[in-house]
Amino acid sequence: MVEVVYLKVVVHNFGVCKKLAEKFIVAISVLFCVMLCFVEIAAAGAGHDKINNAYKKAVNQKIVDISARKIEKYSGLEIARYSVAVFENNQLTPIPFQIDEYNVEGTVFFPKARIPVLGNIGLYDGDDRLLFLLSDAGSQMPEAMKSDASIVNEGVILAELKISEITGVRYVYLLLDNKMRSPLDYVRYDPETGYNETDYYTLSVNPKNVLEWTDFTYYSYYGPNKHSILDTLKLRISGRILANMASITLTNKNLKAKRIGYVDGPIRSVVQLRTSVVIAKIPVMKIYLQIYHYPRKVYAITRTKTPRVIPYLFRDPTMRLSIDANDMIGSKLYTALQPLKPALVDGFLSSDEADLIEHGIDKEHNWLLLQSQYNFQILTSIEVQEQDETPVSLLYQDDAKLKNKPERFVGQLPNFGYVIRNIPMATIYYLGVNIYFDDSSTPYYPAIYAEQIKSAPGVTVIDFDTGG
Repeated sequence: MVEVVYLKVVVHNFGVCKKLAEKFIVAISVLFCVMLCFVEIAAAGAGHDKINNAYKKAVNQKIVDISARKIEKYSGLEIARYSVAVFENNQLTPIPFQIDEYNVEGTVFFPKARIPVLGNIGLYDGDDRLLFLLSDAGSQMPEAMKSDASIVNEGVILAELKISEITGVRYVYLLLDNKMRSPLDYVRYDPETGYNETDYYTLSVNPKNVLEWTDFTYYSYYGPNKHSILDTLKLRISGRILANMASITLTNKNLKAKRIGYVDGPIRSVVQLRTSVVIAKIPVMKIYLQIYHYPRKVYAITRTKTPRVIPYLFRDPTMRLSIDANDMIGSKLYTALQPLKPALVDGFLSSDEADLIEHGIDKEHNWLLLQSQYNFQILTSIEVQEQDETPVSLLYQDDAKLKNKPERFVGQLPNFGYVIRNIPMATIYYLGVNIYFDDSSTPYYPAIYAEQIKSAPGVTVIDFDTGG
């Protein structure tokens, strides 16, 4: 790290902006850590193939998400007329897919959310999304067969979609007016019971307040507390009120979120929620929240808005969002800025863990990877708008006796996540949170793993009739 220290001195002496200098140093440090990972991989020899295969297995579960803008030539028709198929055994076979309509702010459209739809309701247009699983994509249809009208017994093939990833190149075919549909359903959601189920995990939530997580299971986990690997999700919003005379903190139990709509598709379920922060019977912050359940991931995006007069009543709002694991002693937490110095969960906060809290993440580099000893791991990251200057820091607790409500089991083993301070008032603020579940049978290199999971598959649209 000598080069990094030298850069600090040179930047300071030439009077470059301190903030830009700090960002440059952080980028160099992260690059250095990633390079060390690659050096370790190269030195691992035969073990490299095993690790590479593990990355491919994880990447294989990605969702291909195609905006109607990407496929504009073939968009604009009724959603029900589209379908997706792959070429196998010399024929077209349908695969699970769904098309979700999007609003003008870039989230799934729900009428009761009062955010206008982008485009036309019922049509695949605007920023509407076509979704399917990467692992379902198949091989390319031979050129000689593309002119064979019998290859599709009903409707027409609109386009060949070329999907590129580290796993290689795969293809799917976009069809129009073909009634073939796959019976497979990768995500099962029951809004009445709050039960979410996929082939990899189950998650139960309070049906009257979806922000309250209860039991969570994962198919490959074999450690203690199999039926409740996670204690709960913790959400806190705090701030100063009444001209700094008092402070207030609300948790997910206080923030009772009302479900105002949901979509239950084979690729993901989406729940639209609405709640408010109320002080002295005055709503000081309205929160619209969407929660997406995928086969291996939960994604949530919050949209907070405050009336212009409220900053005089409610100041310096801070949001704390974290996952409380249930007695995951022996697990390790890796962070984006210190991926080679993980925290060991043992019920006590060490000086190294205290340093990690201080220097583990920032707004641009914020992924966290909790890796258990029992074939289960969680990768989290947050998304904020690029122009947003709101500071982000690490929330981490490793304490076997600490009570931190709301929770079902005493102890933070660990409780990890994010602190977002000084949320902008009198404006709309967005925060996206990714929670990705995987097995840990292979010791991934955290920095590379996080980047692989984050990156989206490449999509190329090829005219089917011309082949180009």
